[in-house]
Amino acid sequence: MDRIFPHPGHNPLFQKEVLQRCNFHGDSFCGAAGMPSPGAASAYIQGQMIYFIALFCSPLALVLSGRPFAALFNLILYVISIALWATLIFAHAGFVVWALALLHAVLVIQDAREYRRMRRIMAATRLD
Repeated sequence: MDRIFPHPGHNPLFQKEVLQRCNFHGDSFCGAAGMPSPGAASAYIQGQMIYFIALFCSPLALVLSGRPFAALFNLILYVISIALWATLIFAHAGFVVWALALLHAVLVIQDAREYRRMRRIMAATRLD
């Protein structure tokens, strides 16, 4: 299917056109004429830092990424994990639940970032 209808992201001319048209209204993704702005590097570091926050407190990382309902579900997983860790008999099960909560947070954060990226590309390619 990709050979018949290639993804526009694989076309270098399309990417150049999108980067030339995008300004994303003050977003640090790109500056004038599609060139990366000086703040783009700091936005990348902040984007990677959310995963570091998710390692220690994934409900907080989910709230910061704009997914409050996923954060509530993740908080429930964290409470169950702490309760299992408190009982020494089920400490390994608590680690497994914590790992599931971390995996859930990473997948939701990645989904949120891809959704925001898709929205920016759609806004840049709109023919207004």
